[in-house]
Amino acid sequence: VDPTGYLGAAFSRAQNHPFHYRKNMLFNLRILLNKAALRNGHSFAVRNYRCGQPLQNKVQLKGRDLLTLKNFTGEEIKYMLWLSADLKYRIKQKGEYLPLLQGKSLGMIFEKRSTRTRLSTET
Repeated sequence: VDPTGYLGAAFSRAQNHPFHYRKNMLFNLRILLNKAALRNGHSFAVRNYRCGQPLQNKVQLKGRDLLTLKNFTGEEIKYMLWLSADLKYRIKQKGEYLPLLQGKSLGMIFEKRSTRTRLSTET
């Protein structure tokens, strides 16, 4: 998923910083995923470059629900982030719309009523 090791190194460095830095680090995950590090310490953007698809045989997500990240390993989370970035790239850049959810139904459960959820459930 991260052949350069940049992502893991960045999170390792974040552990030595105050909490607010680590919190902001999570919001900068997109930036981290779009950079690659060179051995000489320089980095370059890889936004337009595609890495090979990660090994899917290690990550089995079929039949599992995403209720909390605590139920997933680091490899599984990295794979989900890679997959979502790949799907976004295909839709926005290439105009590909894959029939992944064709014939499927989505159910939404709301714990508390709010204006937005009330309008969506009453229509």
